[in-house]
Amino acid sequence: MAAVEDHAGVDDELREQLECNVCTDVFLDPVTTPCGHTFCKECLSRAVDVRNTCPVCRTVLLVGSCTQIPVNITLAGVISKLLPATLAARRERAAEEAAGTLSTDGAPDAREGLLPIFVMSEMFPHQKMQLNVFEPRYRLLVRRALEGNRRFGMVEYDRGAGGMKSLGSEVEITKCDPLPDGRFHVTIVGRRRIRVLSSRVQDGYALATVRYLKDDDEDLVPCPDLRVIMPDNLRDTFTQIETQEDATLMPMLIQLVKKVAHEVSKTTVKAINKMRADRTPRSANHMQLMMFLHQLAGGVPLDENVDADALSWSLAQTTQALPGGFAPGGENEAPSFLRISTVKERLKLGLVGLWNMVGLATKLCETLDAEGTPDGAGGETEDGEGDDGMDEGGVEEHVEEEDREATEASPETPDPSTSYE
Repeated sequence: MAAVEDHAGVDDELREQLECNVCTDVFLDPVTTPCGHTFCKECLSRAVDVRNTCPVCRTVLLVGSCTQIPVNITLAGVISKLLPATLAARRERAAEEAAGTLSTDGAPDAREGLLPIFVMSEMFPHQKMQLNVFEPRYRLLVRRALEGNRRFGMVEYDRGAGGMKSLGSEVEITKCDPLPDGRFHVTIVGRRRIRVLSSRVQDGYALATVRYLKDDDEDLVPCPDLRVIMPDNLRDTFTQIETQEDATLMPMLIQLVKKVAHEVSKTTVKAINKMRADRTPRSANHMQLMMFLHQLAGGVPLDENVDADALSWSLAQTTQALPGGFAPGGENEAPSFLRISTVKERLKLGLVGLWNMVGLATKLCETLDAEGTPDGAGGETEDGEGDDGMDEGGVEEHVEEEDREATEASPETPDPSTSYE
């Protein structure tokens, strides 16, 4: 079969009219804007990411509509008839460029792959997050992810080195709402841990070769000795359960996590109720902290069939958000959960974080008990309203209801030092 050639009658002047003003190449999937100018569809999308005006005449364009402009079928047909060879070469170059920007190796058993990287914060497997994507480079990243396997990497910014850290997570877009101004509201969920092996800048964002990490990967480390920062009763419990085989150790750890999480909820409710009765500025300053701790404890899944891996990463989120660092006062800095090798080690590390939350709430309760409640503060009238006329059925009633539900689920008062022998 003879090679396809461009039409002999196409001179340089006509060829120039069939080229995009953005990429200076022949139109690929040409689209025409409301102001009458024509561009490659991908070129127009990338141009309005940076500025929502026509690249030629600067007419203001609605960004969301630009991505939905249909291809100019007549012009595309003319180009395919007049310049078939040039168009074929153009499509080949575009395919090579796309292959070098889309993520690869999304299979569960893959060990390495190519991922675009969103540099923002640390994120864990199973964690969900909502993003408002407004930067031009990341809008392009999201569009390309949606065209491919909907996955990219989330890595924390390294303030010390001025770049990104080496450990992060592969995430998947589960929901995407494009907005008329070009932004995206996306919901993502963490899938697997990754280590960045190498990276390069591609259209403004990082494109990295990554290694997908598993619990037995040599890149990971065991949990450090936590006993130096454990309270005595929790240390004694660990000594007891660590003598067990793995088959029985995991259920014991999960049960202990559930008990301590319930203890956090119960203690924070007690502190919140005391502070609601003591309506001084000092108590008001602590209310937000106690509500935050109560919310963190409520995010730990406590259902009967909880998955150990998912539970370990929910504890990672709880510990990461713990005020004052990992240990009370921030005196001991624990390694990132992304570096901890196994589910068992992550459960142990998260358990200490939960216990520190109990300590924060308990200490505040003891302070309030020692100082006592000021005379007349928080007194209730017969109709159940406080002295400020505020209905007590607001936050307090909601918190008490949560506590009753937690108590029904775990009727026993948790004792983290309980022997499991």
